[in-house]
Amino acid sequence: MMQSENFKYTQNMETVFTIPVGTDDHVEVIGDQDMGTYEWVIRTPSGITQHSDSGYGIREVALRDGLIAYLGMPD
Repeated sequence: MMQSENFKYTQNMETVFTIPVGTDDHVEVIGDQDMGTYEWVIRTPSGITQHSDSGYGIREVALRDGLIAYLGMPD
């Protein structure tokens, strides 16, 4: 489990996805699968630099938005 973050809608019960991006960075989806709530986080070697606080109901959508937050939208 990752370090504690204060989310309004999601309890950080487990890491659902970890996708390596960049050199040492990761986009992760964390959440509570029993409750069906998820958040994305961007983790760098210095720690978490960004995260959602939206209470996603679909983990794959949280992953999509985390990847967009990290990589940006295509031109």
